[in-house]
Amino acid sequence: MYNTRLRGSGFSRTRYNEEKMGAYYTDRAHCVSISGLFKFPNTMEQEVCVLEPSIGDGSAVAAVCGMSPMNAGGNIKVFGVELDKQVARETAKKGYVEECICADFTDGVKISNNVFSFVFPTFSLNRRVASGWR
Repeated sequence: MYNTRLRGSGFSRTRYNEEKMGAYYTDRAHCVSISGLFKFPNTMEQEVCVLEPSIGDGSAVAAVCGMSPMNAGGNIKVFGVELDKQVARETAKKGYVEECICADFTDGVKISNNVFSFVFPTFSLNRRVASGWR
């Protein structure tokens, strides 16, 4: 990740994100803080389906849901959408990601009603808003 000594600097964070093709990955510390807001059931009888519309490497949604490759295959099922083809392929290989498709979530992805228990919205609509889309 980016140099922790420079973590507070907006410039170093921007530089780090630009190196990742403009992807602005939510850092793990914030994700762990966010996870404290949720209590997911931990029994197999209560399946939780999570949608991540901009999954990236999957680490943010995994941290929020308290998942890792060690506890994959439980009652939490993560489904992701990712713009970058290579990143989508790599993310799909992770044990805690049920499915990852390469697509633009805001253009062409159809999601059925009442399928997901939780949507983890980490993506930005800045590109769409700037072009007049609302």
